[in-house]
Amino acid sequence: MISILIRTWPLWVLLAGFYIPVFLTVYQDTLSGNFSEAADSAWSAVPLFFSTALLALAAAFFATLIGGVDALVFSAFRQPRGAFLWLLPGLLITFTTPPAAIASAIQATIGSSLLLAGTSDELGAVLLLTMRWAPVAFLLLSGLSLTIPVAQEQALRTLTPRAALKLRWQMQKPWRRSCLLLLFLLMLPATEIPSYTGVESVGRRIMARLTIGDGLSGWWLAAGLILLVFPWVIRLLPKGLWLGRSFQAPTTVGLPATKWVSLWWIPRLLPVAVFLGVLIFTAWPQASQFEQATAEFLEAVWDGFRELPRALLIVSVGFLSCWALALTRRRKSLLLWCLPTFLPGSLVGLSLATSIRPWIPLALDHTPLLLSLAQIAQLGSLAVITSLLSVWMIPETEMKAALQLPPGPARWKALFPRSLPVLLPGAILGMLLTMGEVQSTLLLAPPGHPSPALELHQLLHFRNDEQAARLALAMVVISTLWTLFFTTMIRRRGVTDE
Repeated sequence: MISILIRTWPLWVLLAGFYIPVFLTVYQDTLSGNFSEAADSAWSAVPLFFSTALLALAAAFFATLIGGVDALVFSAFRQPRGAFLWLLPGLLITFTTPPAAIASAIQATIGSSLLLAGTSDELGAVLLLTMRWAPVAFLLLSGLSLTIPVAQEQALRTLTPRAALKLRWQMQKPWRRSCLLLLFLLMLPATEIPSYTGVESVGRRIMARLTIGDGLSGWWLAAGLILLVFPWVIRLLPKGLWLGRSFQAPTTVGLPATKWVSLWWIPRLLPVAVFLGVLIFTAWPQASQFEQATAEFLEAVWDGFRELPRALLIVSVGFLSCWALALTRRRKSLLLWCLPTFLPGSLVGLSLATSIRPWIPLALDHTPLLLSLAQIAQLGSLAVITSLLSVWMIPETEMKAALQLPPGPARWKALFPRSLPVLLPGAILGMLLTMGEVQSTLLLAPPGHPSPALELHQLLHFRNDEQAARLALAMVVISTLWTLFFTTMIRRRGVTDE
């Protein structure tokens, strides 16, 4: 019995934060709801599933295409001096900043009428989703480019830059397919961006059913969403040998830099510069309000930094659990970690609020315990993909030698440092995603809990444009500082390894 508990420890938090409360809530809603009406409501939403899938597929395609070109240029050619420290944070700003911040800045600058005319449709949703997720494709494909063997890398450098670039693009085709599939699955349950653009989606329909108290219909729609993504999630998980790939990391010297390489980054970073300019322009106060505006900005920055320890704890629990499962090749357990990501956060939050909150002690009810459990479950797919990549990146000889050690601290001490260069970027992204999460926070955050994303959501709802812009700018500052911290750590580690 004890040995079973020890082997299954990575699933404890997942069971408490997702599967047990979801099972209890579905059971209660089934007893109190109308089964036939819920089934009819779900059946009538079948066209909505197709339109949501097409929207997510289009956004995933363009995000993968842009991120793929970014990764190709970044990994193949020599970049300008210091590019690692200014390019990566610039690309990540559109991902680490909550969608509410972008919508607030656009609305405050160009006006709500023009916003509705320009982005209140499927095209606007695709554009905003592409802007948000293209940096994720860039990170994934840039990391996978490290798996190119040294012999192939050196052979590419004997060709002309144009021929080498074309061949390298062809080599990355399987990676782009996997990245496209992953982004498609992550965009399916999206609710924030479709709500800002006025587009109906499955996630929005589920939230609407929950709002009117029809929980059973919401669960039917969620079951349809799971059936839609389940066959594709299985394809993301490996079936064969899970040992590390036999490769050596290429040297830092890439193909010679050409003039158009530097020119590519100018239009690529132009939307980021415009976005920051819009935020600063909107947030800049009048002279009579300067002190108050400065105090609001500093308070927002402080609230964001107060959330970082909890976000660090969340990603540590989730990523270490998935890394342990990836190391022991627990494919079914990793699948269980993936599934909560593909449901709207409101469902997870509602399940914890209705089934678990009445049973916890009053002292714990004033802590963000339930909120942390929900957010750990929602980061499941990011933790799984990052953990699998971190295991694959370990050379095969080192992996076989470490697996000869008995399971426990010795094996972790040998393999965990080798996985850190991959785990750290995913963990930083997970922390920033946690700080920008709204749906679970709205249902589970205790009174007085510092949540910049929730406050930003409320300011946007009440049209406080200047305060919303200041809060959004504070979140941009926090995300940029953490990205710079991460890039500096990775850069120093790379120099040390060389």
